[in-house]
Amino acid sequence: MIRYQKRIRLLPFLWFNISKGGFSVTVGCRYIKLNVGRRGVWLSGSLVGTGLSVRKKISIRKNKDA
Repeated sequence: MIRYQKRIRLLPFLWFNISKGGFSVTVGCRYIKLNVGRRGVWLSGSLVGTGLSVRKKISIRKNKDA
């Protein structure tokens, strides 16, 4: 299986990510990032240099009345 992934830095805190499965946008810095893509919205954070990190999916509520 061949994987393809490319990250394009648009600004110091903004990346455009391209892969075989689609594309996403990442906003953040070394310590905390927010990624929005086909699989939803993810928040990730890390303690740089320690190897410790966490990643959590953020649920977006949709208004059914609209």
